[in-house]
Amino acid sequence: MTNEKASDSLPFKEKLVAVGKALQERGLILGGEGNLSLRLPNGNLLVTPARVSKGHLNTRILLILDPKGNVLEGKLPPSSELLLHLHIYRTRKDVGGIVHAHPPCATGFACAGMSLDMPILAEMLIMLKSVPLVPYANPGSIELVESITPYLEESDAFLLANHGVVAVGPDLETALQRMELVEQFAKVALITYQLGRQNPLPGTNILRRICPIPGCLAFSCPNLWKSLFAAI
Repeated sequence: MTNEKASDSLPFKEKLVAVGKALQERGLILGGEGNLSLRLPNGNLLVTPARVSKGHLNTRILLILDPKGNVLEGKLPPSSELLLHLHIYRTRKDVGGIVHAHPPCATGFACAGMSLDMPILAEMLIMLKSVPLVPYANPGSIELVESITPYLEESDAFLLANHGVVAVGPDLETALQRMELVEQFAKVALITYQLGRQNPLPGTNILRRICPIPGCLAFSCPNLWKSLFAAI
């Protein structure tokens, strides 16, 4: 991979800084929690440093790595979840951005050992299909990489048991949107548990087949609403 010129990478650095600020402003991370990365046009990776508040990033402290994780630019240590990010990029060629955060409600489900796969909200099924619960492994470990592997091809967001949430997308903005959607759905799901009942969507199997391609935003699919109304 060729090295990225500083001027070429600056817009991507500014984008990553903005997403980090948005995560903190929306209550999805606090302190030094979480980590972000994106795939640069030349295949290298832009990642956040470890133990730095993602709400107070600046372009000077971000790191550029090659696809194997070798540091090409930057002086601070990279995110402790670097192994996880590298594995996702190797496994999912469609992924251009990764957000790992600890949104409180969704992380609560992860700590309770509960996935977010209840078929109760059409938007969730259409845009994410389900959010599986990845069995616990220590943060930053090769075991965590092994634990998430069986779920990578089927989902775009994952609960990490007793840890947090990972969302991926074709770009960093989409990954952020999916993180927000996971947290919103977790809040809705929690309320249904507090109310003591859930009302599953009819025709759920039809909804799940609308857009089988990982990463597709099914609202753009031409047959979406015809299939949705036929299911209901």
